[in-house]
Amino acid sequence: LLEKLLKEDILTRLPLYWDDFKSTAFAIFNEKDVILFNHPKCNGEPYMKLDKDEQFHGCTLILYEDIPTAIVDTTLYEDFNELYSLLAHELFHGHQFLNDECRFPDEMVGLKYPNDLINVQLRILERQTLSKVLTETFVNSEQFINQFISIREARMKHISKYVEYECWIETIEGPAHYVEFKALEDIKKDSENSLLKFSNMLLDEVSSHTDIRRSCY
Repeated sequence: LLEKLLKEDILTRLPLYWDDFKSTAFAIFNEKDVILFNHPKCNGEPYMKLDKDEQFHGCTLILYEDIPTAIVDTTLYEDFNELYSLLAHELFHGHQFLNDECRFPDEMVGLKYPNDLINVQLRILERQTLSKVLTETFVNSEQFINQFISIREARMKHISKYVEYECWIETIEGPAHYVEFKALEDIKKDSENSLLKFSNMLLDEVSSHTDIRRSCY
């Protein structure tokens, strides 16, 4: 895995996924070891090995010795391509941090998000419409985009208290998810199947209201 990451040299490819992509430190880890890259602690070496501690948990962005560091748990992914693309996702959160992004959602609001039948129905229809724009051939894209906007506006009026929560997740996680898709497309050299992996999530009627946060990506 280390050899593959060094060979692919993700930091040089980040600008392919987003203009002016500012790279931070990053690390991959398993149950015992952490491999740290692009961090002052590496002292100019390509990487260094650390013993795992409680700071390294999950896939996220942390401040490791005051340096923003994207981390990915390798035990969660058997496929290198998915791990690589998720690393790009977390590195983008580092880019946001370096650009002083502050539009983070209040997760306490998310815990109170209503399981409202009308919102659920509109939410499913909204995502089905967006999927058609992305995946169907010979469609009137403008028609479906306008339909998406119309459904979105109706839904936002219905759940006005939670509009900001949804929109801020889209603002923070949406671009990071896009970067993840671009990285997967790049590493797999397969645009069509990479797009399907992401667009098919829009059609999961259950997760569109049971996993509100992720369905906003």
